[in-house]
Amino acid sequence: MKHIFFLLLTSILFSCKSNQTISPTVSESQIIPFVELSAGLNGDFSEKTNKIITNQNEYNSAWIAAFSRFSDQPKPAKIDFENQLILLVTMGEKNSGGYTIKIDSIEENEKTIVVTILETSPGKSCITTSMMTYPYQIVELKNSTKEVIFKTVEKSIDCK
Repeated sequence: MKHIFFLLLTSILFSCKSNQTISPTVSESQIIPFVELSAGLNGDFSEKTNKIITNQNEYNSAWIAAFSRFSDQPKPAKIDFENQLILLVTMGEKNSGGYTIKIDSIEENEKTIVVTILETSPGKSCITTSMMTYPYQIVELKNSTKEVIFKTVEKSIDCK
């Protein structure tokens, strides 16, 4: 009798449906590697810009602007835009040194590519050069048809 009761109870417990719902797994972001092609403080970029460059002519123009203040200008590389994408980020004209811009990370999810840009500025206690600067960075990464979203993080350096 005990065995029959035990079997009956066990079959009832295992035949009941669970009220727990299983949610689909959320797609995680993947870090996308990128290569810095150029970065500096003296490009001819007077306006703040986050730009996706998709062809050789646009790239050549950005490259020429990056080195326009130099007498010895390197030639722009030939980019395979079928497989590669170029990003240009600039801070625009700054009235002193101590400013930098760089792409901190690039992450890809199901629908978008998120480019996180780190803009650094000197704090009030910092001693800087008193010349105009034009911080910029040009990077290369694999091409994608996904929407590119730029996200800027601003950081001020405390020089105390």
